[in-house]
Amino acid sequence: MEDAPNSLKFLAGKVNFCTLLPMRSVPFKVVCLLGMNDADYPRTQTPNSFDLMQYHYQKGDRVRRDDDRYLFLEALLAARDYCYISYVGRSITDNQPKEPSVLVSQLLDYINQGQSENALTVIEHPMTAFSPDNFKYNEKFTRSFATKWCHSTI
Repeated sequence: MEDAPNSLKFLAGKVNFCTLLPMRSVPFKVVCLLGMNDADYPRTQTPNSFDLMQYHYQKGDRVRRDDDRYLFLEALLAARDYCYISYVGRSITDNQPKEPSVLVSQLLDYINQGQSENALTVIEHPMTAFSPDNFKYNEKFTRSFATKWCHSTI
């Protein structure tokens, strides 16, 4: 009997991509949460026209937004060494600042309690790979080693 291809196996390789699902809180060294934008997460659920429960909510009924809050916390707890959270911080049409998910904002508020600003936890990357800001010394992290982009900034 043949083994299933790697695309069908969960946790088959060194890097795994999956959606946030309950009971997948397996600990990892690094957990990356991508697309944590304000309008995208927690998800808003448009009820179906035939769903009569939407009109008569009762205690104990599932709420998708509450489930997403739980999954976010579960993903944070699964990160053993690092947790990387990304979101689109600028509009692609007019470059205006955009907010992260309310869950990310709450996490940042908690982390930054007692600190003057969140510069220690939030890093805004330049829009282009050849931006001069990528080649300035920064003690937080090294932004670029790409010499092909360095020459175009000079």
